[in-house]
Amino acid sequence: MNYSVLPLTKLTECFARLPGIGRKSAQRLAFHILRMPEEEAKAFANAILEAREKIGYCEICKNITDTPRCAICSDETRDKSTVCVVEDPRDVIAMLLPSSVQRNITGFTMFSAGLFPQWTAWVRKTCL
Repeated sequence: MNYSVLPLTKLTECFARLPGIGRKSAQRLAFHILRMPEEEAKAFANAILEAREKIGYCEICKNITDTPRCAICSDETRDKSTVCVVEDPRDVIAMLLPSSVQRNITGFTMFSAGLFPQWTAWVRKTCL
């Protein structure tokens, strides 16, 4: 005899596919969703759908954004002569936290013109 409730099982499996979420955590999250007031659960579901629908990549730097250009590339006051190369958009968020800007910038891979001339030329042409 099967005692599982299919919608709960599906919800648990969806949470378990997220990075860092194991089976037990996924089940706790699923039960938390079930205890939410209906309007709160709908708002949560809509936030997920809206994020998937509206978030894309900046046409210049490929950072995440909900507009054609991200806030960094749209900022006319930024120093366009300096390029910071990061592996993932999450790294940009970490870099921009006020309390950790200096520490994070020095920890990222910064390329100088002499190290990779072809790459540097592409960055200057594409990003600046």
